[in-house]
Amino acid sequence: MQRYHIISCAKRGKSQAEMFRLLQEVYRDEALSVTTCRRWYLRAKMGDTSGHDWERLGCKPTTSTLANVRAVGAILDEDRHATVHQITAEVNISTGSMHKLLHRDMNLTKKALKFVPRILTTDQKKQQVAICKENLKVCEDPLFLWTVITGDESWISVLEPEQKQQSLRVSRNDPIRRRPSVPDRPIRR
Repeated sequence: MQRYHIISCAKRGKSQAEMFRLLQEVYRDEALSVTTCRRWYLRAKMGDTSGHDWERLGCKPTTSTLANVRAVGAILDEDRHATVHQITAEVNISTGSMHKLLHRDMNLTKKALKFVPRILTTDQKKQQVAICKENLKVCEDPLFLWTVITGDESWISVLEPEQKQQSLRVSRNDPIRRRPSVPDRPIRR
């Protein structure tokens, strides 16, 4: 609305200072800045009375093309575990543009599909083995197991589990489905 007031002031021959003072009186804190008023005033003096912004110059977006979306979709259909860096290398798009394409245009996110056990360091593994050996020595007493009331199971494996980052998969941004509540079950003894 202020643009049209600026255009009408320019047509009536008012100066930029008068026009800006009038806008300040009418719109107070919501008035346009001095530089914006000056720009619109000069446009009105040149004959542009449309009140619409000019098309901005610069590069048009080239990453969100249908060809790129299809190429990325084909890569993800082939390998759901593909990383952003692998896809950017194949499609030849920058990493930031690839993130925008995946999240904004294709509506995709990375979600962890399963809980991955914490990876123990070699010192922690050695400590676990030492504790287990101590427990085995204590278990040689036949009455020891009768003193155990409850315990927590720990499994030590030589196999290296995959990391959480490796277990991520790409999926659509669907609303979260809530699991129906399960009624309390009686405790078996």
